[in-house]
Amino acid sequence: MPSIWLLALQAAVSSSPSAQAEWAGETPPIEIRLRAPTLSMRGEAPIEVDLIGRGGSFAVSPFLQLTRGIAFEVMSDTGQPVAPAKPMAGSPPSPPLAKEDLITVSTKAPYRILTHESARTIFPRAGRFRVRARLYVFSFASKPIRYAQVVSETITVKVTE
Repeated sequence: MPSIWLLALQAAVSSSPSAQAEWAGETPPIEIRLRAPTLSMRGEAPIEVDLIGRGGSFAVSPFLQLTRGIAFEVMSDTGQPVAPAKPMAGSPPSPPLAKEDLITVSTKAPYRILTHESARTIFPRAGRFRVRARLYVFSFASKPIRYAQVVSETITVKVTE
């Protein structure tokens, strides 16, 4: 039987199918940075997710978004996993793309994704929360297909009523 901690963590991490990407080397050469203003539980949560290249080759699907390659981990101010007030609707996996249809991400050309989800599908209530993003990607070009995860630094987000 799973522990209560594991169940809480699973509830706190929104699910997301992997997004198509291509990269050289063992792990994707990118960094994820998050930015968020003070948010209201009554509106959207405009959290910016920036993918920034770190010197290697990396390209990602233009369909990348929250629930399609990106998932948020939300924790209380004390670090306990929390579940959102309302479940987030998932996204189906994106269609496979040719390599030339992927978006190249580099130091000079970062890629920004702006979330348009309701704050209620990310946060449980008003308060201060720790948030980090997980990027889930896979590469069709690799045989066998390879999967990778990249985790952002944690930011603190203030959420009001």
